[in-house]
Amino acid sequence: MSDIKDIAESSARQVSPPDWPATSHRAKIALKEEIPSLMLAGEKIPLSLQITNLSDRTWQPDGPDGVELVTRIEPQEPELLTPPEQRWPLSQPLQPDETLSWNRSSNAPRTGGTYLMVWDMARAGDDGLFSEHLGRPPDSARFVIVDMDTVQTILPGLFKRPEDEIIQWLAMVARILPDEPDTALQQSLLNDGLIKGLFQSHLGVRREALYGLHDQYQDHIVASIDSEIERALKHPDNDLEPVLNLSTHPQVKAEARIWLQTLIAQVHPGRLEAHIVEEMARLFADGKFERALALAQSIPDQDIRVTVLLSWAESMAEDDTENQTAQVISLVLDEAASLSEPRKSDIGLRAVGILLSAGELERALTVARSIDDPARRVQALAATETGGGGDTETEG
Repeated sequence: MSDIKDIAESSARQVSPPDWPATSHRAKIALKEEIPSLMLAGEKIPLSLQITNLSDRTWQPDGPDGVELVTRIEPQEPELLTPPEQRWPLSQPLQPDETLSWNRSSNAPRTGGTYLMVWDMARAGDDGLFSEHLGRPPDSARFVIVDMDTVQTILPGLFKRPEDEIIQWLAMVARILPDEPDTALQQSLLNDGLIKGLFQSHLGVRREALYGLHDQYQDHIVASIDSEIERALKHPDNDLEPVLNLSTHPQVKAEARIWLQTLIAQVHPGRLEAHIVEEMARLFADGKFERALALAQSIPDQDIRVTVLLSWAESMAEDDTENQTAQVISLVLDEAASLSEPRKSDIGLRAVGILLSAGELERALTVARSIDDPARRVQALAATETGGGGDTETEG
């Protein structure tokens, strides 16, 4: 035991006996920007400081009164190596109560793990920091260096962490994972990244999951992602509402919304239609007609797109004072032009009823006359003669 103690004592950092009084070691060092809590191995650690001389003497860049800024990176895990400290002399003399802005960057470790960065002033040639001479701890910040090992360690429990940590980690995952990950990494990504992000976490986290993970891997594992999410959508224990919300959220990339809607439409087309109509009605009530229209037009499935537009037009018809119902119906009829019978004529008949509810008699008459199916055309024309839409529901 004595040998171990002797070795430990001989290898400890030595603080030179000061020939300055304690009053000469007083400094205030303020961070102008927080040090990132997550960084990639080997990148630069930004260090933006304001250094104030609170001592009773002028600090010099060199000579007997030379003062330096010192940064140390201290591993917080026993297997990690300690990088050498870095020192920078002052760029100019610093008088008592004077403040100097300081912008430098320190080299991050190249091995993943948890570290503590310490920064303080020291006299040139003195191992002891000012804070050590004063008997207090120096300023410090904890951070994690992310490499492939830490990514694979963190993914299984990622979505159990606080929301802000999840978002930061997902951004790092997207940066560190290779362009063509191996199978084990793909599976970890799917099971503990995107899928859980969609069904179990907050909206902000799910957006980041879509931005960082799906976009990163759509060329490599999109088929596998589709299969996993389709299975998850069918699972009775999963809440569909968060995924529905995500599929129409304006802050989610259009490509990701379309991708999600396509998957949901394969499993729950009715739920998707109802959700989009409800969201469009909310936007319309808030005076955001164009936003609502754009949402409908972005739906990838044409049949769902037409159904949603018709349902929305129906809901707004009676209170429409700005001819917006007719605008929506025009879009519906343009879409219907490429459909086959009897679907095309069914849409025309329903459109007539909606236009009549909106008071658009002339437009309704024009649409009724254009219906190809004779029976439905007669039904639509009869409705225009009564001026009501009650008889325009299609049979069957």
